[in-house]
Amino acid sequence: EFRASGNVDAPRPDGWWGARLDDRETLAVIAEHHDRSGVLLDPHTAVGVGAVDRITDLPDVPIVCLATAHPAKFPDAVEKATGVRPPLPTHLADLLDRLRQSQAGEEDLARVEQRVATVSDSARCYLAIQHEQVVGSILELFPDEVRAHATAELGQAPVELIAPILDIRDGRALLDERHLGKQPDWTYDEVYSGQAPADRVDQRSPDSA
Repeated sequence: EFRASGNVDAPRPDGWWGARLDDRETLAVIAEHHDRSGVLLDPHTAVGVGAVDRITDLPDVPIVCLATAHPAKFPDAVEKATGVRPPLPTHLADLLDRLRQSQAGEEDLARVEQRVATVSDSARCYLAIQHEQVVGSILELFPDEVRAHATAELGQAPVELIAPILDIRDGRALLDERHLGKQPDWTYDEVYSGQAPADRVDQRSPDSA
């Protein structure tokens, strides 16, 4: 039937409803709910919320929409809809440091691996690729040591600075130690703003709009 007409009638048992939204409609739902409540919806959750709004024969009872992802998983779509780029939640932002301190778990290590695999997707600067290469190489070259930190089999590891080389003195590299206090938004403030560097200074490549 689908091959012949491009449509198929899905079963409609009692208690089941369905609806669909395209990309434009999904972004509109994200924008509408942010304007109305200040809440940032991820695209998957927005489809569910939008579906509830367009199904006309739902029973007259309170309806709960369960969020299926954090908006920071889809930062480009959320920013396109609202003008706000969602920051990573705190429990993700400090993943690497908790892993270094042996205060993380195997589920945190899985999140690090997932983040490395996607961090450079649609990135607006080379910093994301640097993160991908540095962290990815550690995961690849020292898998047993990293897992031992995730399972607390090893104690806290010292902070190793990865920074520009200022000079070579007596055969040793002199690193720019200011980077020890550098935040992910490229400032040296005491508290991370939650913004990406491009958001903070509002400098973007022409093809990022």
